[in-house]
Amino acid sequence: MSPARLKEREVLALVTAQSLSASPGSRQGAVLLSHIGEHALGWTVLGLLGAALDREQRHLWFRATATVVGAHAVSIVVKRVVRRHRPSDPRIQVLVATPGHWSFPSSHAASTTAAAVAYSRLLRRRWPLFSIPVM
Repeated sequence: MSPARLKEREVLALVTAQSLSASPGSRQGAVLLSHIGEHALGWTVLGLLGAALDREQRHLWFRATATVVGAHAVSIVVKRVVRRHRPSDPRIQVLVATPGHWSFPSSHAASTTAAAVAYSRLLRRRWPLFSIPVM
């Protein structure tokens, strides 16, 4: 498949995803999730809160939080190696500012996946895994 055709398919996929979440509530939720995932700060705060509240498993919360921070750091390193530009097309609505021009791998997805897996084990609940496809 030609690069131009591949880019067009990517743009269409992004436009379709945005149209599925066109309600104001969905957009506000997406912006909130973006801010939570930015630099893994929301997930780091959640892990530190877990460590503060769950003294019995404090060391596990710190380890899980380090996993989240590590996943984010690795994604940043890989992003700088791959150097893939973010998709740019007038049909794509960008609702939040981005800290850089590189898009792959997604640091939001990396830290969210790490947080969901690590924290769901500590919480003994599977519901945090729901955040992976949402992010």
